[in-house]
Amino acid sequence: MALALAFRPYWLRNSPRPFTAGKYSAKTKQNESYAVEAVLLIAQKLDPNITRANVVTVLREVPT
Repeated sequence: MALALAFRPYWLRNSPRPFTAGKYSAKTKQNESYAVEAVLLIAQKLDPNITRANVVTVLREVPT
């Protein structure tokens, strides 16, 4: 959660895409969101045990 909250201002200033968990895609069976991908790449450098599901859960809770 701390990573997402710290990264959010940078995302909002530099990306036209929303900082959300995105919508679930039945085709890919996962949430589709550029923000999830970005936070996941950073988080896995800090802790390789972080999963995509962890990031999606956190981004659902980050205030908009």
